[in-house]
Amino acid sequence: MWIIIWRGWGILVVPLVFAAVVAGSLLAFGLKALGIPENIVAAAWVGAISALAGLFIWFTAKALSRGPQRRLVDEATGQRFVVKRDASSLFFIPMRFWAYIIGVPGVLVSLLLFAAPLLPHSPDTVASGDAATQSDAQAASQ
Repeated sequence: MWIIIWRGWGILVVPLVFAAVVAGSLLAFGLKALGIPENIVAAAWVGAISALAGLFIWFTAKALSRGPQRRLVDEATGQRFVVKRDASSLFFIPMRFWAYIIGVPGVLVSLLLFAAPLLPHSPDTVASGDAATQSDAQAASQ
């Protein structure tokens, strides 16, 4: 059983993320068809999904928060305050924050996936199926 808690237009986060997954998958299929290595395709897929989802959510939240705001005055104290138009949230988190919650970690993971082939590997972590890398590791250890 799934329970989703939202207020206002906060439920839009779910289809916006789904739209980003579709767009990122199309990008990944295109890159794979061009013969680009799997690690690059995976990094591009993760990065595209998270960046697109963050952008979709941010622009949607920005558009929903536009419009007239009500200015009210407390009769007892004379204090003025503004009631903002949009109070959309998903799981009690305002919609505008979901752009950062999804976007930033995903882009960081994507950067780590891109950088993984560039990181130095010790001879102990060489995969047993890669003969060329094993011979390079053995030559380096001698």
